[in-house]
Amino acid sequence: WLAAVFVAASLLGRSRAREDSRASPGGSCSAMRGRAQRMDCGAGVPLCGVLTLETGLGFGAYRHSKPGVHGLWPQVGGYGNSKCMRPLSASAPSQLHTCYEEPGASHGHQVRFQSHEWLQHGVCAGAADAEDFFRQVCDLSSGPLRVMARARAAGMDTMDAAEQLQRSGYCVWALGNHAQIELSACAGADGRWKLADASGFERVCGSVGGSGVATAATKAAAAKNVLDNRAASAHEATTIMMHADSVALTTHEATKVP
Repeated sequence: WLAAVFVAASLLGRSRAREDSRASPGGSCSAMRGRAQRMDCGAGVPLCGVLTLETGLGFGAYRHSKPGVHGLWPQVGGYGNSKCMRPLSASAPSQLHTCYEEPGASHGHQVRFQSHEWLQHGVCAGAADAEDFFRQVCDLSSGPLRVMARARAAGMDTMDAAEQLQRSGYCVWALGNHAQIELSACAGADGRWKLADASGFERVCGSVGGSGVATAATKAAAAKNVLDNRAASAHEATTIMMHADSVALTTHEATKVP
């Protein structure tokens, strides 16, 4: 069955890559909120948060030659009602991901910063493991960062850049400190994050993702992530699949209750 898992996950990855390459931000955006406002995920949406991007126009550690990623932060506790969904593997990231590569910064600093983001936020994001989490962060941020880079090249400030993102369909939740911009995002129980206006979380992430059913494709991708990125044993992959099967079975049985 393990070979079948690899094939299914590979096909899933290629399909998602094609979908991502065609995807464009959709719909209009609500007005920007203040950072003091608590985020509401909405009915049937277990995860919501902000993708925080740096314009590079801040001071000190927040001054860069180009816009970059800070992190994806589930809004838990006092920040919002997002759940904290733990990963299948909580091990530290095994590589420095491209969106965390900063020109001029030491490799050690970049690795430590990425590990901080994983331990502080990623372990609550519902991803399979650190590699899955940071791949999503880099994929989600690529489009908005292009918009921000064009805004900066045109001499625009943080507010101007935020308005450009809004007009491009990347919905801004709030302007952060240190010249940062926070985009609203959500995810279903499958841990697949999507950029979306906060008013549309239920529509974007509250259908299949919010049901708690682990699909075969999700199980395959999770097993492949662990095997590929964490050099896991066949026993560990089997445990993951059994756990996902158990979740799906429990949900199916629950639907039989009148």
